Amino acid sequence: MSMQMVRNIARRGSLRTEAGALIAGVLMTLGAALAQAADTPQKLLFDTPYLTQLKLPSSLNYTYRHQAAETKQYGKPFTDTIAIDLVKPDNPDHVNSVSMRIFTGERSRELGPNVDMKGNPIIMIFLERDLWEMKRRVGGEPIFYRNKIRRALREAAKVEPIDVTFEGKTVPGHKVTIIPFIGETKNRRMERFLKKSYEFVVADAVPGGFYKVRSSVPPEGEGGKALVEDELTYANME
Repeated sequence: MSMQMVRNIARRGSLRTEAGALIAGVLMTLGAALAQAADTPQKLLFDTPYLTQLKLPSSLNYTYRHQAAETKQYGKPFTDTIAIDLVKPDNPDHVNSVSMRIFTGERSRELGPNVDMKGNPIIMIFLERDLWEMKRRVGGEPIFYRNKIRRALREAAKVEPIDVTFEGKTVPGHKVTIIPFIGETKNRRMERFLKKSYEFVVADAVPGGFYKVRSSVPPEGEGGKALVEDELTYANME
């Protein structure tokens, strides 16, 4: 075998190695892209079956806090609780039976029981209250705000991996952020709410998935506090 033939064989082997490395690199990049694409707002906030991972019976407890710079227009500050109660259903064919205790005292109301709930309803409880408060304080109909939020989650959400401190440990999580009312011009009363943001923090290590949900209208001046802010945080599971 001539030296030229050896060189040609070596060169072909080198090309195959380089091609293999290139293909491996492409596959790794594609895999990372697919993994990132899988962490969509829809999956993180609505489709993940957080409740099916919990023992029965159990209760997820959350702390709800409302504050406003203008209490006369946007309500007095308060702190209250929300609980999601899960028990074994009477019918063994069902996964669970879920009831919700929303706030206490004169604000209290109860929902359920509902069977076979897989996603955590706490996000819908938070958003529904937020939308009705928008109707009461700003005007318009909840369905208008709901559609704005849905569109923002679908088309303009920022999803980022973050570290969450939970029970003294740092655990991986995700934060989803939207600013759904940017560009809205039809309702002049919306002007102060155009930069209202919504943040959703989820982590698999947190029972029920949701660590924090917050809506906030930024201050209108430097150094002021938020015009309106509502925040729900995970407290514990019993």
